[in-house]
Amino acid sequence: MLRFYLLHFIVLTTVLAEDQKQTNQSQPRVVEEFQAELTKNVKETNQKLDRLMRLVYDQAVEIRNLAENENVEQKKKFDATNLRLENLSQISDERYNQTVLAAENFNKKLMDLAQRNQQEFENIKFFLRCPGRLANLTTLSNGKKYLFSYPTYYGNWNFAKETCSKNGLQLATIRNLVDAHVVVAEIKKNYGGHGCWVSAKNSGIGGRKEFRWHDGTKLELSSPLWTGGVAKNDECVFIYDYSSEGKLNCNECTTYYYFICELPSECY
Repeated sequence: MLRFYLLHFIVLTTVLAEDQKQTNQSQPRVVEEFQAELTKNVKETNQKLDRLMRLVYDQAVEIRNLAENENVEQKKKFDATNLRLENLSQISDERYNQTVLAAENFNKKLMDLAQRNQQEFENIKFFLRCPGRLANLTTLSNGKKYLFSYPTYYGNWNFAKETCSKNGLQLATIRNLVDAHVVVAEIKKNYGGHGCWVSAKNSGIGGRKEFRWHDGTKLELSSPLWTGGVAKNDECVFIYDYSSEGKLNCNECTTYYYFICELPSECY
């Protein structure tokens, strides 16, 4: 039995030794084959890398060329845009100057129109305030303008005052002997020196005589314009021909006379 196991051990040892020998003999060939395969793979990889690098380089060149072309186009567009902006700026400046000039001319015309309108407005206000300027007035040597009622109007003192006022006038005021003289001369020339109402009227209270003209100035009883005394009921003043001179006298306001209207002093 022992011999069997010993024999079996010897056989097994011999077999293993043979296998080891064969293995040692085949190992270098396997290494050589692996190195050859590895070298081949490295070569192929390097070739692929070379092709890839070439492709990358070509792409980079193409991108650079495109960028340069794009920059050229962009510069052209930029220059063209600047040129248009300069032209537009020049046109805008010209139009601005034209607009300013037009505005100045318009303002000047507007001011001229406003001045003319203001003048016309003042004229209208003047004629509204002084419609008597449109009446058929007579200018006498004392420089004043009068309207004599003969032969159209004839009435009491209040009627005379209202009629003058409706025509933008006022009952005449005889300030001095010169006024009296020229007025009476005109009266005598046209209708024989009849009495005519003027604006003075008694404003006294309690029987006291105090005559005032339409503007409130006082007609003194001692004035050389008067003739004779003043009766109790005589309240309104008229002018008439007295010895070829114009003189004032008074009568009841209800008495009928012709009358003399005068253009207000502010209407000259």
